[in-house]
Amino acid sequence: MRAIVVRALGGPEGMHLQEETLPPPGPGEVRVRLYAAGVNPVDRMTRLGAVGQAAVPYIPGSDGAGEVIAVGPGVTRVQVGDRVYVAGAPTYAEETNAPEAAVWPLPAHLSFEQGAAIGIPYLTAWRALTLSGAVPGDWVLVHGASGGVGMAAVQIGRAHGLRVVGTASTEAGRELVQAHGAEAALAHDDLEGLKAVTSGEGYPAILTMRGAQTLDLDLRLAKPLGTIVVIGATGPVTVQTPDLLGKTVSVRGYTNRQVTPEERVRIHHALAGLFQAGLARPVIGRRYPLEQAGEAQESLFREPATGKVVLTLA
Repeated sequence: MRAIVVRALGGPEGMHLQEETLPPPGPGEVRVRLYAAGVNPVDRMTRLGAVGQAAVPYIPGSDGAGEVIAVGPGVTRVQVGDRVYVAGAPTYAEETNAPEAAVWPLPAHLSFEQGAAIGIPYLTAWRALTLSGAVPGDWVLVHGASGGVGMAAVQIGRAHGLRVVGTASTEAGRELVQAHGAEAALAHDDLEGLKAVTSGEGYPAILTMRGAQTLDLDLRLAKPLGTIVVIGATGPVTVQTPDLLGKTVSVRGYTNRQVTPEERVRIHHALAGLFQAGLARPVIGRRYPLEQAGEAQESLFREPATGKVVLTLA
């Protein structure tokens, strides 16, 4: 099979497309023929050595979708021929051996590309909304709503009765956000416009994918006793402490590493209901062939987001 292998941490030049051989699936493992893989910011950060303890060489990725082609001893939840999405196994490859717990049924009306956009984005959005404490009827601001996690948060929030406002850096991104359920979509730095949406009362919950750029602004937009969940931050953050202290705002950092296996199971079961009911649908943005995996990763930090970035493997 063809696979991307990271031979050296650092720039994309350390990523190589090569032939690899997988062993047969072991006990509790599922062999999946992948047709698409999700590209997440953590993939790039891991390759740079900024997060985790990646030991080279390794096959990157964690999200993908395809068909089951073999199962190991003890597997009972899926069988050969099933359409599935993978959330928690190397996916920058044409095949992967995934733990059964990382393999979930892919609804018939979702494409393999959409399946590859589920894992990290929807798990992150669900858990971050939970941490925010938002309840039905609350205003929720999603700062950076046009990417994979942001779009998932908009959809999940609306499905649970939240009043969602999103931001995006381009007009196309803002149109996409509003088309998928946001009551309003504005530019990231439109302080007055964002204030006006809630008539100046502020947002009880804010999710930001752009913590380094927006946290200071988010503190000014938060409602007293509100919660800001920082999902993404790529640099130092400067805030005005009166905005933090005066409103008694809580700022919470987020990482998927603290989600327990039991929580993952509950979230994926809950997501299945949203997908089947048509209340959530991954939005695909840019597509890259497997051999351009490095370019795909770099594009996450260079190009405006208009949906999920995926690798096509078919």
